Amino acid sequence: MAAFLDRKPEPKKDGKGPEGKEGKPAAPQEKKSESVPEAEPRTIKERVDDLFRRSDVDKDGKIQRKELPGMGDEQWQRYDRTNDGALNRREATRYVEEQLEIAKRRPTVDNFLDLFDMNRDKKVTRREYDGPGQFFRQYDANRDDVVTETELAAPPMVEMRPEEMTDMDGPTSLPKQGLLERYDANKDDRVTPDELKAENIFRRLDKNGDGILSGAELR
Repeated sequence: MAAFLDRKPEPKKDGKGPEGKEGKPAAPQEKKSESVPEAEPRTIKERVDDLFRRSDVDKDGKIQRKELPGMGDEQWQRYDRTNDGALNRREATRYVEEQLEIAKRRPTVDNFLDLFDMNRDKKVTRREYDGPGQFFRQYDANRDDVVTETELAAPPMVEMRPEEMTDMDGPTSLPKQGLLERYDANKDDRVTPDELKAENIFRRLDKNGDGILSGAELR
């Protein structure tokens, strides 16, 4: 019965269908293919798959030494545990995991979402984030414990703590862009220690030691 009901009416011998109309079968309508942009890899497996897709040119299931020219000899030996001149999937996974950890130590506005936005909703919550706290604080401009794509498009200037300044080589290495606008409360084109509220930063910027930061010292 099912086979009978599924049968389509056959055209009559005169070329007309059951109602006297031309019995030409209608051409099947093709579905329009919508081009969906490929999502950025987020999980370890997705990143490994992406690495093989880009690097495994001969598609032999291994990444040959020549297919990953950016890696130095010492680094290559670290991951090529089988010493066969190629990275298998397990070795490549270790490489991806370690490179990911390195990137997470100093995330930038360009790779922040790629590193931490696992559900691809264009924002990173405190629960998702597993990098150094200073970078989350830096990019979370409105202090709501969520770093959004909008905040990353215009990141605020870093307010450095004294312990973060120990490696700096003199006052010129401290970022000064926007300091005057941020700390000059009375808009007199000068910043006093009370306005800056960070003595270590003040001493590094006050080149002439007069106890006042002029507009020239802050630009």
